[in-house]
Amino acid sequence: EGGGVGGQTAKLRAKFLYRIWEWAGRHNLVGFDVNPWVDAVKVKVEKTRREPFTTAEVGKILSEVPMMEWARLTAWIAAYTGARIDSVRHLCWEDIDWQKSQIRFRRSKTTPYRIPMAAKLREKLEPLRKESGPVVEELLTYTPPYCSRHFREKCEAMGIANACFHRFRHTANTRLIEMGVSREHAIRLLHHKSISANDIYDHAETVEMAAVVEKLDYSVV
Repeated sequence: EGGGVGGQTAKLRAKFLYRIWEWAGRHNLVGFDVNPWVDAVKVKVEKTRREPFTTAEVGKILSEVPMMEWARLTAWIAAYTGARIDSVRHLCWEDIDWQKSQIRFRRSKTTPYRIPMAAKLREKLEPLRKESGPVVEELLTYTPPYCSRHFREKCEAMGIANACFHRFRHTANTRLIEMGVSREHAIRLLHHKSISANDIYDHAETVEMAAVVEKLDYSVV
């Protein structure tokens, strides 16, 4: 918790260190017979259930003063795209097609993908527009634990508990369903990792998806 990562992430890192230690042992680079990470990789970690933000909570995050501007901008992008934080971290200005009003996320769990840009997000980004470079430079300057901790602490100050950027992904999905968007279109917009999603990408029309992304309208903002 203090490092800003969840149990599953911590276990994944422990597995990585366990494998490094095993490799070092096979090459006689360490002097211990027992891998110190062996117990860590055996720990069972319950999958964390992240609840979506309420519309009122999104309104607070996107508009209230305590948040640093880079964190607020990250929240805007995440809320209106449902993108994972790693995708937002590597989003560059040259990935935004202003003429077509589309955003291309070059980093994802599967393949790069492109989605329409919501009108409200465009209004937020256009005054900040640059020719190139990262859209949220601080996400690359600061460490991921620091970014997560800052966001969580500022949200706690506003009365929003257990906040993390990934909750915007759950929020976007919930909002789309609430607004009557089909599961297939929600999957396509959020670029879920599934074989069926890859089929949908080939058949959904751009105009149709532009209408879908406008459903991410947090009316209190």
